[in-house]
Amino acid sequence: MVILLLIIWEMLQTIFINDNEEEYDLEKYVVPIESNEEDEFDIIGDNVLNVKVLTKENEEIKDCVIHLEFSRNALLGLGTELIRLAHKFQEGYHTHLYPVEDPNFITQNMGVHLNPNSNELVIVCEQPNIINNLI
Repeated sequence: MVILLLIIWEMLQTIFINDNEEEYDLEKYVVPIESNEEDEFDIIGDNVLNVKVLTKENEEIKDCVIHLEFSRNALLGLGTELIRLAHKFQEGYHTHLYPVEDPNFITQNMGVHLNPNSNELVIVCEQPNIINNLI
């Protein structure tokens, strides 16, 4: 009986069958394509993004506009990596995305190649306050 339960548990950890009888891995994060105004993270209000623009001297620049241009695959790549990062969230963890500078050494980070004309982007894991407490 114990062995049967262990086998069932192992199967449930690796495969889940949804209403359409499609199989998918439980390790994957499934996002409904239709917009949902009440996603779990929307209800609490702790889905806060803080955007800062810093000079090379680490001084914050106020009163500016941030303009991000994504290809479709860049949205998918960065989105996928952000979901992975969220599941391994550690306060204070950060990663730098640097523009491609050398055509012989093209690298990507967080699922994207940063355009050579871009600025460095730093993504920081920070547990913010609830939005209602910030307004």
